[in-house]
Amino acid sequence: MSKNKHHTGWDGFHDLYLGHGIYIHWLRNALCKTIRLDLIFSQPLSKPENALGALVSRLGERGTVNLPTMQEVGRAVDQLYGAFLSTDVSVLGNRHLLNVSLEVLSPQYVEKSDRSGLLLKALDIVRQIAMDPLTERGQFRERYVEQERQALRDQITSIYGDKMAYALGRCADEVDGKRITPLGSEEDIKKIDAGSLLPFHRELLQRSEVHFYFSGGVTAEDVISVSRRVPLWFKAVERVHSSIKGPAEDSLNSLNFERHVYERGQTKQGKLVYGVQLPIAKDLRSHVALLLFNALLGGEGTSFLYRYLREEKRLCYFIQSQVDPLLGKGYIQASVEREDYQRALGEINRGIDDLKGGRVSERDWTRARTLLGHRLAVLREDRDSLQRLSLCSQISGYSMPLSEMEYHLATLKLKEIVEVASRLTPTITYFLYGN
Repeated sequence: MSKNKHHTGWDGFHDLYLGHGIYIHWLRNALCKTIRLDLIFSQPLSKPENALGALVSRLGERGTVNLPTMQEVGRAVDQLYGAFLSTDVSVLGNRHLLNVSLEVLSPQYVEKSDRSGLLLKALDIVRQIAMDPLTERGQFRERYVEQERQALRDQITSIYGDKMAYALGRCADEVDGKRITPLGSEEDIKKIDAGSLLPFHRELLQRSEVHFYFSGGVTAEDVISVSRRVPLWFKAVERVHSSIKGPAEDSLNSLNFERHVYERGQTKQGKLVYGVQLPIAKDLRSHVALLLFNALLGGEGTSFLYRYLREEKRLCYFIQSQVDPLLGKGYIQASVEREDYQRALGEINRGIDDLKGGRVSERDWTRARTLLGHRLAVLREDRDSLQRLSLCSQISGYSMPLSEMEYHLATLKLKEIVEVASRLTPTITYFLYGN
């Protein structure tokens, strides 16, 4: 990595709090050929608000008050030298994120006569999509709502085609009762009508936490301009935002035993998902410790589980682990034959026991830290990943600059990983198998 890239702010976004739950975040890098704008509404993840939010997020692109059709929205975006507009919903920790994103060429790459107003035009399109969707007779257009509701249902049912994703979701369902997804459930979507969406949208503008991200060849003048304009968007909205910062509380496994769930389905090879409870990260060091624990267990091609199940026992081709430091949850996933199910479980428990006992060779320790360090270094080149780190910091309540993450990775001791492993509790083993 060049020093120039490091000094242009790619250790992370800069933050500015404007009051009333509104934040501005910017990342300057003159080497980027585009400027990206993201307006993100963050609210607690709950039902049926997740379904309402997923549907509302789609309707802005269908038309706004000033751009009442998809064609007019498309033309307005195309006039910004072929900018790219998208909307999306996601989950991070216990927050539901609704995102309107617009990526436009940096001013130096367009005609001189259009440079001065380019950012302002892009800002206005983002504002319209997020805040001024088309309504008629006091509600969203019924035809648009029905079309997007069907598209959302199709997106939800498409997961059944990916058997491992389906198995992971079913395992999460068993852990949480019924998990709350970013898209909502088919049952909740069916209950939504055009009349219920507008009050939800109004409340979203009033109560959600607002994060405006922009990155690329931005200047100090751009930062000042954006920090002045974005709060004005909400001037007519009676903001009543309240937010609780900080890590979530550790949940206790009240049942204190591991459940086994078996399901027969249309799959050629069995899908094993092993759910575990882990300590929730309380600060940046414990966050990095969880990441290193995962790299040692099954998150890398050099991990214990990869070696035990794939290389030594040849029980599977696919094996990996993942952890969520914000929620204290982890999952181990493997594709195994039905007759190898018990042996696979034994090798998974072997890997966990090795970490609990601190049986980590110097070679394994060095490789895991090196690979995780490389992943952190690569993030410096990826503004999407840096933006997600920034959001993670906002949700967790602790700062997450990459340089500090690298410092903690370099100074972590094996006993800290053993402490993480010692608090691991299996919660459920789910197995989807074929006939």
